[in-house]
Amino acid sequence: MTFENEEGINRAKNYDDVVLVDPRYEAIKTLLGEPVNFKDAAEPTDIIWENRHITALTRFNRSIVVVIIVTILLLISLSIIFFCSAKASAPYLKYP
Repeated sequence: MTFENEEGINRAKNYDDVVLVDPRYEAIKTLLGEPVNFKDAAEPTDIIWENRHITALTRFNRSIVVVIIVTILLLISLSIIFFCSAKASAPYLKYP
């Protein structure tokens, strides 16, 4: 909801204080059966807009690239550990 003057904003902010305690306003305490609640909107500067230009497809592609890179690094570390453990156990196999 947008207000064109400050008086409307102040009336909406004071809605609960006035309407909920005065029995004359019994008919407007709810809107379509739900209680009416007013609060200030967030300032546009409070919203973080970064990364809004990145599409879902781009995010998916980036995640696939990350999974591939992590898999390659894990395989490299597995081969290094296997090679080192094979070299370390070689003397035990040669001289029991």
